[in-house]
Amino acid sequence: MVLARLLAPEYFGILGMAMVSAGVIFVIQESGFSSYLIYKKNYNINVVSSTFWLNFIVSVCLALLLWILSPYISILYNDDQVGIVLKYVSVGILIGSFGNTSRAIIMKNNKFKTIAKVDICAELVSSAFAIYFAIYFDSLLAVSTKYLVRPLIQALLSIISQPLSINGPFKLDKGETRNIISYSSNVLGSQLFMYANNNIDYFLVGKILGNIQLGLLAGKRKK
Repeated sequence: MVLARLLAPEYFGILGMAMVSAGVIFVIQESGFSSYLIYKKNYNINVVSSTFWLNFIVSVCLALLLWILSPYISILYNDDQVGIVLKYVSVGILIGSFGNTSRAIIMKNNKFKTIAKVDICAELVSSAFAIYFAIYFDSLLAVSTKYLVRPLIQALLSIISQPLSINGPFKLDKGETRNIISYSSNVLGSQLFMYANNNIDYFLVGKILGNIQLGLLAGKRKK
């Protein structure tokens, strides 16, 4: 509500354009690597370590892919600012990957009060930064802050709440890695279909009508 007062609608439209593409990356990143820990009845250090490193490796690849594709996505929408937002988001994707495994274990242990505290704190801090950036710094950074600062706070608090014991750098258990990928591939297909079905209108409005109309559409959806 505060940002809507401070910023013009086109900035939310630019964010909407960026998130249509970045959302696909989020779906792939969250396609079951961490939820496998919740699904598995018993887990040990090999499961936790394999989940953490697989999540990190995939997140690095996805963040780099989004960063590299950002100029081309800007060309698609004919708006250079979309690429700037995508670069902010790609950094957030990488940062957030560090806390995904800890968060999954917290959820598996039914510590939902801890999850709520982490999320509320992350929302408050990222909202404060967003308002500060909107007033004193940069409007694009303001609308991107929740995809940059929020994952940072969530990752830090999740790791503090649930420290991890993992194997050395990039050590993956072959058997568990196969199980994680098999589980995740089943989840990914349905999630991509649902995402495409829910966001095709965002893409078409942004491509055909531009960032202002997309910003207005996003505002109506939030209402």
